[in-house]
Amino acid sequence: MSKVDGVAETWYDDLPAMERANASREAKALHTDGALFIGRIKSFITEEKVIIPRE
Repeated sequence: MSKVDGVAETWYDDLPAMERANASREAKALHTDGALFIGRIKSFITEEKVIIPRE
């Protein structure tokens, strides 16, 4: 069983926006720095799906 100390979420308008953000110099610096003190990082990509629409 693994321990989880926290979860971070980022939201994007679409997949290309996410890809552009993750390719940026800032995102690369964030991941490099985060690896020094966060430890193991696991990423998941999810997509919102409306099951019961609001009326």
